Amino acid sequence: MDTVGTLLRTWRGHRRLSQLELAGIAEVSQRHLSCVETGRSKPSRDLIRHLSRVLEVPPRHRNELLNAAGFASEYHETPLDDEAMTSVRRAVELMLSSHNPLPAVLLNRYWDLLDVNDGALRLLDRLHVDSEAIMSGTPNIQELTFGDAGFGGYLANRNQLAAAFLEHSRQEARLDPADERVAGHVEFLEGIVGAGGPIDHGTGAVIPVHLRTPDGDLRLFSTLASVATPGDLTTRDLMVELFFAADDATDRWLRS
Repeated sequence: MDTVGTLLRTWRGHRRLSQLELAGIAEVSQRHLSCVETGRSKPSRDLIRHLSRVLEVPPRHRNELLNAAGFASEYHETPLDDEAMTSVRRAVELMLSSHNPLPAVLLNRYWDLLDVNDGALRLLDRLHVDSEAIMSGTPNIQELTFGDAGFGGYLANRNQLAAAFLEHSRQEARLDPADERVAGHVEFLEGIVGAGGPIDHGTGAVIPVHLRTPDGDLRLFSTLASVATPGDLTTRDLMVELFFAADDATDRWLRS
C-alpha cells in the first residue's frame, strides 16, 4: 500500500505542480509539505482534506489518502441494491417513469446503462434495436450510440456527437489520469473524431442526437440530472439522462 506522502506526490504530479507551487496555493509551508511527502511528518486529517481539495482529488481517491494516513474514509460506498438505498432507488424509478413516453436512462460515471424507462425501450424497439439483448448485460451508452448494434447506423451527426462525448471524457481523464476505463473512452472517441483539431460544438444551445430513420429524421437532445447525495460514492456516480424532442415532428413520433 502506498504511503500518504507517495499518493500526494502522485496527485501533485498529475496536476503538474511543484512542491513549492502546491505549498503556495494551499497556503502551507513547503518544509511541512516536504516532511509529509517524505514521511517525516504525519499529516492531520484536516490537512489531507485541504490538500485533496486543492489538488482536485476525486472523492474516491480522497478516501485512499485518508486511509493511507490511518484515518477513516470520508465517503461511504453503499451498493445500490442495499436496503439503505431504498429511497434513492424509489427516487430514480420516479424520475424514469414520470418521463414516459419520452426516453430516460440511468447511467453511472462510465456511461454504463443501469436502467431505462419504457420510453427508452420503445425507442430501441421502433428502431429495430434488440433491446432485450442489450439490457441482458450492462451496455455502455457510448457503444450503444456509436456502435452498429445500437444507433450507429441511424446517426447522422456522428462526429459532432462524438466530439461532445470526447470533451467530457477528456475532462474526466484530467481529473483522474490513472482511470483506465476513462482513458479507454478517450481513445475510442478519438478514433471517431481524431486526436487533434477543434471540438465542433455546433451553433445551437444543444447538440442534438440526429437520427435518420425509415420514418424520417428524428432530433433529440438530453439533460443530465445528478442523483448525488452527500457522503456516498455510489450516488455521486449516478445520473439520469432525460431525452426530449428537439422539434415537433420528433415529439409526435415519440408520443405516437
